[in-house]
Amino acid sequence: MCEVDAGDRIRCEGALSLTGVVSGALRVTDREVCGRSEGQVRCLTAMGTSTVSTPFVEVLRGPGAPCGRTQEGAVFCFARPEESEATAVLVPLELPAPAVALASQGTLLFALLSDGRLVSTVPPGHGGSRPHLVATEVQALAGDDWTTVCWLGQGRLACTDREPVPSTATRLAVSSDQVCAAGPGGVECEGPGDLGAGLGEGAVDGLAVGTGFACVLRRGEVSCAGRAPR
Repeated sequence: MCEVDAGDRIRCEGALSLTGVVSGALRVTDREVCGRSEGQVRCLTAMGTSTVSTPFVEVLRGPGAPCGRTQEGAVFCFARPEESEATAVLVPLELPAPAVALASQGTLLFALLSDGRLVSTVPPGHGGSRPHLVATEVQALAGDDWTTVCWLGQGRLACTDREPVPSTATRLAVSSDQVCAAGPGGVECEGPGDLGAGLGEGAVDGLAVGTGFACVLRRGEVSCAGRAPR
């Protein structure tokens, strides 16, 4: 679990324990924490710091070939999965509108478009396909990048591996064993343990999940439920 303060100083505890300065959109694994901003990705690891240039504001590295989204909403996939995003040969995906978020499940790539449509497609590395319409009026998209993709829209929470349920949530987070959605009344989670009950009532300013735990941000304070680091 990592926390970042107003000065972009980040502190991580658990499988990855380190401190440093990282700015931009964060992505945390058990090996590194990376910040994506201003055309570059800066990563902190136990061995030090690395910085690479990039055209992407979001990159997925699930079981499909890596794919990335630019600030303008264009989506490209890497010709070879092992390539660095700074030097990769890129294959453009033809989408009916700019993308605002990505998620992946198996060999499928999901893209939330600027007009609220959610589409799925097979990336070029797995043969490619035309975009398939999954849902409309979608407001949020999240996934664990491997097995589960979920979205909020039309008053319900839907996932690729379960039946839709009614929901008034506006925030969504997905991990390998948890799906959590936050709305005006608080947080509801599906997965081992009743994590939502331990996160309090009322709207939240931020929501994050990991394997076996979930955390919320309210009025500048973080609280967690489950097996979160102390």
